[in-house]
Amino acid sequence: MTKNNIGKNSNSVGSSLEQCIDDSTNNNKDNNNSNKKNNNAVANSGSSLLASISFKLSQLKARIIDGIAEIAIIALSQRKRRSSNGLLNKYLFWTFRSRFLTVFFSAVFAFYSITLLFAIFIYWLGINHSKCIHVNGEDFGADTDAPFTDAFALSWTTFTTVGYGSIHPGTSITIGPSYNVAKECTGIMIVTAMEAFVGILFSATFGAIFFAKVTRVSAFAQISFSDAIIVKYSTGLTGQQDDDDNDENDDGVSSEDDVSTSSLTYKRSKLPCPFFEFRIANRLHRTRGGEIIDASINIVASIDEKQAAAQLRGQSGADRDLFRNDINIKQAKDAARRMVLSYTSKQAAAAAAASAGLNLEEENKGADSIPKRVFAKLHVESQEHPFFNRIWNVRHVLDQTSPLLRPEAKELIRFNNGHWPNELNNANALRASIHFDQILVSFSGTSNVDANSVYSQKSYGFDDLCVGYAFVNMLYRERDGSIGVDHRLLNDVNEQSGGGGEELNLRESALLNSRVSSDILIL
Repeated sequence: MTKNNIGKNSNSVGSSLEQCIDDSTNNNKDNNNSNKKNNNAVANSGSSLLASISFKLSQLKARIIDGIAEIAIIALSQRKRRSSNGLLNKYLFWTFRSRFLTVFFSAVFAFYSITLLFAIFIYWLGINHSKCIHVNGEDFGADTDAPFTDAFALSWTTFTTVGYGSIHPGTSITIGPSYNVAKECTGIMIVTAMEAFVGILFSATFGAIFFAKVTRVSAFAQISFSDAIIVKYSTGLTGQQDDDDNDENDDGVSSEDDVSTSSLTYKRSKLPCPFFEFRIANRLHRTRGGEIIDASINIVASIDEKQAAAQLRGQSGADRDLFRNDINIKQAKDAARRMVLSYTSKQAAAAAAASAGLNLEEENKGADSIPKRVFAKLHVESQEHPFFNRIWNVRHVLDQTSPLLRPEAKELIRFNNGHWPNELNNANALRASIHFDQILVSFSGTSNVDANSVYSQKSYGFDDLCVGYAFVNMLYRERDGSIGVDHRLLNDVNEQSGGGGEELNLRESALLNSRVSSDILIL
């Protein structure tokens, strides 16, 4: 019994132990399963968090890129509005106003600058990918101590599209299939292709610039303007003094050319109105085909606004009649005398200021003192020349219709029935009667050698006037009987016949301080 009980107890204990072991095993399995589920849940939640963070980062990056692009576009548009021409346009305008040699050296500087810049990129790519550039069949930098020289050689041969063949970028055939050409050599291909494109644009740009400058030179008329404008008056026009100005005839009766007023009898003058003259010389008069066909000139004067208004009023016939009835001759003479005295006093003040080292014009210059200027067309005796070969004398008569005369001088001319008054028949009074700021002359025509239009310009100032002088004759007879032109005498003048020329040394100080007249166009 005892043994049986002990066996039964041992069996029950063993079974209970086995059950406990099984239960613990099952519990461990359940714990492991739950841990795996928890780990999977944590892993899933972490991956979803990373995905959301990366998505937000990509959105932020896209917004930043869009913002930068928008800011760049706004900045570029504002810069374009501030400077519509740009650096390139300014350079192009500069080339058209500069000389050939200056533009040539600027092109050389630009050429070497661009090729050196590309050579630096080629050198850097060649050092890092030596198989992508072949120098005489070898890799870049393999058998030479000056790889940058090879890089510069590849740069300028690519830029000019010369291509000697001694150095060139590598390809899949020259490198071989063992090297990844598409991955390693893409950079050198992009750089050389871009340089070739820039080189084509460079050649086209400077070719167009030099062609335009050559065209501009061929369109510039080969003529020379005189530096001075001469003004002839009185005996310089008639050659002798007029003795027919008596105010009574042989019978003691007043002439019909005299005007009676309440206080005096005014003697009308019979002097012709003076004229100013400049001349143009053809520098190709000895060259076959150097003539200019259908030449014409257009002359405008820059004058004071008040003077232009008086000119317009004086062109009306009704105003002339009112003028003659409302203003008597004594008032007109007094006004002309005040005009001459005012001019003389201003000249004396300017001479005194110049001797003292002062600039009277600069001291009196101000925003309120600057007069308004208008342009008036000047009519000349011969505005067109059908076959301009040697010399062309251009004349403008200083009569009552001339915009260059002051109103006081025009009044006396009208009282004299279109003749020049005796009160102004001297060099100083005549210069005081003329007033303008600048005279602009435009010349145009057709070249006889190539049938292209040619043109030229010239500007004259008030200091260029020479009152009471005449130009020296430039024409002479050659030994073979042909007519020659001495261009050395273009600016030479003599005092007019009968005298009356102003002293040229009085103009010396003004001419030394003024700008020397020159052609407007700069080649």
